[in-house]
Amino acid sequence: MAIDNKKSAGSVFNLVCKIVIFAAAILLFVALCLSGSSDNVQTFNLLVTIGCGVCLVASLLLLISNIVVLFSKINHRSPEYKSAIAGTVIMAVILVVAIIGFVWALSLLI
Repeated sequence: MAIDNKKSAGSVFNLVCKIVIFAAAILLFVALCLSGSSDNVQTFNLLVTIGCGVCLVASLLLLISNIVVLFSKINHRSPEYKSAIAGTVIMAVILVVAIIGFVWALSLLI
């Protein structure tokens, strides 16, 4: 029997969203490194706004994906269901932090 190594579209979507969140975290780290100088205030605010906005969108998409898994007709003892519960909690926390950061950075940018 051949082993099927194809990934489902949902797992590829989750992987892409997690990579986007990681890239946003790197962007926020770069903004943090630029925050030491008073010359880079506008650049810092712009990078934080973009980083938090990207993180907000990606975490919202992952949260919706996990909620769809939770409300599907899947066995509550399955690993996918338990992973969706953990993913929902983690993405909700990341979403709240991204919303707070985005609103804060947007208020400083304006």
